[in-house]
Amino acid sequence: MRRVAVIIVAVVVAVASGTVAQEAYPTRPVTIVNPFPPGGIADLTARPLAAALERLLKQPFVVSNKPGAAGAVGAQSVAVAKP
Repeated sequence: MRRVAVIIVAVVVAVASGTVAQEAYPTRPVTIVNPFPPGGIADLTARPLAAALERLLKQPFVVSNKPGAAGAVGAQSVAVAKP
C-alpha cells in the first residue's frame, strides 16, 4: 500500500511541475475569423464575445470578417494562418 501511495505522489508532483513552467495563454492578440458579412447575426455574436474574452483573459481579441464562397474564404484563411 505504501508503494502505491509513493507512486501516486510522484505522478502528482510530476504533473504539477509542468504546469508551473507554462506561460500565460494567449501571449499575443487573437483573431476571431467570422466567415460571414459584417452586420449579420454571426458578427453581432462574435463582437460581444470578443469583448468578454478581452476582459477575462486581458488580451486583445479582433473579429475579422471574411465573407464569401459560403464560408470557404474564412475557412481557408484559418487553414493557412500561422499558429
